[in-house]
Amino acid sequence: MLADKKTNSFVYFAVFSLLIALSVFAIRTWGYMPHILALWMMIAGLAGKRINRQQARNFLSYNKRILALAGIALLYMALSFLWSQSPSLSIERFLKIFLLSASGLILIYNLPNAKHKPPKLIFVLIGFLTACIFMWIEIKTDMYIFRAILDRENVPLSKLNHAAVVIAVTLSPILLLFMKHTYKMGWPVVYLLAGYLIFHSDSQSAQLAYGAATVAGLTVFLLPKSGLAFFTCIIQSFILTAPLFYPALRALWPYEQTAHFRNAVLERLDIWTEFARLSLEKPFFGHGLGTSRKATLDLSDAAFLETSQVLHPHSTVLQIWYEIGAVGIVLLSIFLTCVLVQVAQLKDRYERALGASLITAMGAVSLVGFGAWQSWLLGLYMLTAITFLQVYRSRTYSHLN
Repeated sequence: MLADKKTNSFVYFAVFSLLIALSVFAIRTWGYMPHILALWMMIAGLAGKRINRQQARNFLSYNKRILALAGIALLYMALSFLWSQSPSLSIERFLKIFLLSASGLILIYNLPNAKHKPPKLIFVLIGFLTACIFMWIEIKTDMYIFRAILDRENVPLSKLNHAAVVIAVTLSPILLLFMKHTYKMGWPVVYLLAGYLIFHSDSQSAQLAYGAATVAGLTVFLLPKSGLAFFTCIIQSFILTAPLFYPALRALWPYEQTAHFRNAVLERLDIWTEFARLSLEKPFFGHGLGTSRKATLDLSDAAFLETSQVLHPHSTVLQIWYEIGAVGIVLLSIFLTCVLVQVAQLKDRYERALGASLITAMGAVSLVGFGAWQSWLLGLYMLTAITFLQVYRSRTYSHLN
């Protein structure tokens, strides 16, 4: 192994807890911390000369399906520069995704992969509760800390949006950690605290993620087999029909009943519809990785959108449709199928429910809020998924029947 896995686990959970705590004021740390962690584990391992070739071969063999799929996806992304509208931008975006994927692989390899003692619950809760306390203070004091830091009289509540998303996404592995300890009945307090802060924030993405994750988790918990099958069908149907779904959503949207919504929310209906149209212009291979920021939108039919260029479509699925086409969507669909099969094979109902909740929270945030390749969001997803896996693989102090 590249470094002592017990030490790696301690450092990893310490950093994960710190990242959650810093989410209110330093969200971008999620983007580069996976690289720092991976580099530290490599340097520490090489210094200690602890490379185990047999373990490396076993690791590659055990994860060969996922690794093969990831390799195919990365190769396809790399080749997209050949037909890209901006080859240099596609290459730059690919390198960013490749480096993050490599860091994730190094982290997974260097963390315990067998039954091990779970991290102390309080250790992870420190970071989570710190972020919650900061959010609560800002909500109750009209953004006092941000106003002091930025030296402004007025700071919008939307400054807490990223932190709300972090709380919504990281909630599932933290609840799972409760289940691994004898005092598992404390989870409702954390769950309700997270909900209170999220629904007092200005982030519709976080609110959707929290609500959808709750519905998905309850469905899979109460209906272990049929619930997960239904959940899978809904996800796959949406992914495969996104260019048709978004225009239909805009056509059916009750504008009169939602006139009080912020323009930024209603603008996304125009953005989604236009990117859906552009996606169907090159449906098979797309316009090239990373090119959505250079897309020129037609405003002739826009109701709220006032600019013809945006940084991204505010939907991961639409961005993949636009940039790498149906081939990329099929790869995404296969990947999610593999993940959902793994969730279905989790031993206990509460583990399957929280696994479905985590996937739903990530999906909800990605589908309505942010770009597919934003560094902080990719780092958040990757580290949260690794944390969930590490908590699941740990020994259970108390079993929930």
